[in-house]
Amino acid sequence: MSLRTKWALGLGGIVAVVILVAGVAANTFIANELRGETDAFLTERSDAVGRLVTDRGGRRALGPRTGPPLRLPGGDFTQFDAVTQAVGSQGRVIFTEGGVELPVGDVDLAVAAGTIERSLRTVVVGEADYRVLTTPLVDNVALQLGRDVTENEQVLSGVRRRLLLSGLLGAAGAALIGWVAAGRAIRPVRRVTAAAEDVARTQDLSEPLPVEGTDEVARLATSFNTMMAALRRSKDQQKRLVMDASHELRTPLTSLRTSIEVLERGIPDDEVRTRLLANASSELRELTALVAELVDLATDQSPETAPRSDVDLVVAAERAAHFGRQRHGRIIDVVADGPDVVDAVADGVDRALNNLVDNAAKFSPADTPIEIRVHGTTVEVRDHGPGIDEADMAHVFDRFYRAETARTLTGSGLGLAIVAQVAADHDGETSARNEPDGGAVVGFSLGRSARL
Repeated sequence: MSLRTKWALGLGGIVAVVILVAGVAANTFIANELRGETDAFLTERSDAVGRLVTDRGGRRALGPRTGPPLRLPGGDFTQFDAVTQAVGSQGRVIFTEGGVELPVGDVDLAVAAGTIERSLRTVVVGEADYRVLTTPLVDNVALQLGRDVTENEQVLSGVRRRLLLSGLLGAAGAALIGWVAAGRAIRPVRRVTAAAEDVARTQDLSEPLPVEGTDEVARLATSFNTMMAALRRSKDQQKRLVMDASHELRTPLTSLRTSIEVLERGIPDDEVRTRLLANASSELRELTALVAELVDLATDQSPETAPRSDVDLVVAAERAAHFGRQRHGRIIDVVADGPDVVDAVADGVDRALNNLVDNAAKFSPADTPIEIRVHGTTVEVRDHGPGIDEADMAHVFDRFYRAETARTLTGSGLGLAIVAQVAADHDGETSARNEPDGGAVVGFSLGRSARL
């Protein structure tokens, strides 16, 4: 069932329930009003008959219970709009006028005998409903007044039919209005749905949705456009990464293939064989490092989902220096102005520091030290190499970028790109500059800090 149909049925159902409750209340109110008017009429008529009997001395003239039979002059006590009937305490109908004889029950006899004060009830006479009031008239005689209320029931039936018809028409009208209103309300949602289906079918992320207004649907369209833009950037980065990776992988693979083909021909010269094997081994190491860094970039956790912890940058720098001394056999010093703790992904910080140290070791002469500087949430690594050319300064953190002077050195061109990714994941930034006395300083800063 579509959202539009649910909306229309829901609105129609709500209106139907409201009309039903209002109809029941109206029917009850009208029934009570009609019954109240009838009861008031019967009470007023009973009081009038009682006053007439008293004024004529009827109570005395009728005598005691053993006196002669009671005779009531019909013209004085009856009118055409009600049935008038006198009943003795023994159940004998003394007088009746009005075209019908009202039923006499135990409650009427009790009123005649003076046991109870009055009785008011609805009885069925033939096929008609009568509202009957029984009150004392004289000793051992009760007065019964009845009025036909069939017309009232007919009025109520007519009211119920009209209310039912009004309810059906109201519910149908509300459902129609809900259908139209829902169609207008969910039109932007349909556009979002159609766009999502189109993206799934064509993989085209270039067409944004038009945004109208500032309501929730407009916010949905804006969020969808934001998601599309993020997916488009991710797709572009993925495509660029694959293209760059295929280009970088082609060189070591070609060199390996050449060395293996030459070895397969059977070269008798041991010196050439040794050189080819050394070249193949070097290319394999280069290929292994490239694949490892590609895996790091491809499988790195999102900064929103990666586990964070308090990372002491000085301790992390000491750890990177120790690892660098073992790996490169170099002098690596750590200079810090105090402990600095950041809320960060520990593995990412270690990876960035190790890559900075590896980069410095690649460009710094073997007899020169490498320095790791920690200041606040900024970490920098200084080497004593030739520095960075001005033309290369803006590209040192690009993926697979290698300066002309570094093309003969080992490396994949991804190390500093990973540093930039770690910095970006922590709302930080990267930096690179040359020192006046020679060498380069490359580093990063983290934006989310919690200083101790």
